[in-house]
Parts: sequence; C-alpha cells; structure tokens
Amino acid sequence: MSQFLNLVIDKTKVRIIRSRGKESDFIQELAINLSDPFFSSNLEETIRKVHNHPEQIRIFFSPEKYTLIPSTIFSSGNTENYYHLNFGEENADESINHEFIDSIGITFVYAIPKWIIELKNRINSIGQVLTTLAKNAFILNYNVDLNSISCFVDAGFVDIIVKSTGKLTLVNHYEIQTEEDLIYFLLLITKRLSISSNANLFISNLGNSINNDKLENYIKSIQELSGFAIQFNSQENYFKSLLCE
Repeated sequence: MSQFLNLVIDKTKVRIIRSRGKESDFIQELAINLSDPFFSSNLEETIRKVHNHPEQIRIFFSPEKYTLIPSTIFSSGNTENYYHLNFGEENADESINHEFIDSIGITFVYAIPKWIIELKNRINSIGQVLTTLAKNAFILNYNVDLNSISCFVDAGFVDIIVKSTGKLTLVNHYEIQTEEDLIYFLLLITKRLSISSNANLFISNLGNSINNDKLENYIKSIQELSGFAIQFNSQENYFKSLLCE
C-alpha cells in the first residue's frame, strides 16, 4: 500500500498530511505569506524535513477560478483559451493548468499560482498536482445519492457541488464570510436548479469559519431549505476521503 505526503493548498494556507490507504495523519499547517521573501524556502525546508523516502509527495490545490470543459471537445492546445474566455488574462503570478476526470467526462481548467509550480520543480519527489474540486467531484459522482448539495467550507470561501437526478449539475466556488452568505448561495442554487426539497445537504466545515449549529438553525427556519437532510462532515473524515486511495 502506497504512502503519500500530501500538501493541501488553498489561498491562505498549506496543510501537510501523511496518508496511507484510508488512514491520514495531520502533520502541520503553514500560513501562506508571499510578501515574506523566505516563505518558499522555509516551506521547502519543512517539506524536506518531514518527507520520508521513498513516499511520494502530492499537491492538492483548491483553485478560485476554473472552468469545466467536456473532455470530448477538450484540446490541450486550447487550455489557456478556455480559461481566457471565462476570466480574461490570468494574473502575472499565475499559470493555467488542467486536470482530466475521465470517469465523468470532464476536464477542469484552472489558474494556479506559479510559486506552487516552482515548488514542484525544485522538489523531485513531488509528483501529481491535483485539485481538491476534481477529487471531490469524482467521489460524489459515485455517491449513491441522486439529489445532493455538497458544501466544502474553508476560511473565506465555499466550493459547492450539486448532484441532481444522479448527475453532476454544478461545481462552483463562492466567497463567503458568514453563515448568512452560505444561506444566500444555497437559496440561489436551490431556486435556479429546482433542487428537490428533500435533497441531502452535506457540509464539510474545514476551517471552522462558520458555526454549524447556527447554520443548521438557519436552514431549518427557511421554508425552501427546511426539508433538506443535513449531514456535517468532520475535517478528519473529509481529508480521509480526499486523500484515500
């Protein structure tokens, strides 16, 4: 059974987690501070210290800007064009990357900070660069639920994946600060996509940036959402699911 050292990266932090099969062990969390000239070198030093050869190192990145292209029409030569069509030119400190999910026929095209690519190039043991969204979409596609909304909440944002009548119908990223912000987007999605009133609502609160009890009370008090079957997923279970083989 393979063992991995995983770097789970979003816009504010790097979580370092070791995984083997269905087990995972949290090692360290580092704040991202690109204004610090020593940030990249310090991160690289930390990774080398905790890395146990011959385990592979994987990067799981949570992109803020991305678009989904059917794999049947995707052309790698047009990767940047797909992105530019939706978001315009990428920032000077970003590169455009893509990831195939052959099992559901979708290709994620997204912007990734160049410092992550440079880190990969400096550490030979880093193999795959994956997106958390693609892995979560892959997992949910095989979930038995026909109608569900899955929210992955972290500091300052939420990724929402919707499955309707057994098919993935929405994968999107929203900036939020409060429980009320998340309620707003849930209402918006529910109305626009005509989500079943008895759908399952899965919430992974990864950064403890919202209060689960407060959110649940809000949901139960709103007619359009009150029929949802709510299930909260712990950080531990989320990362086991994300990183398991």
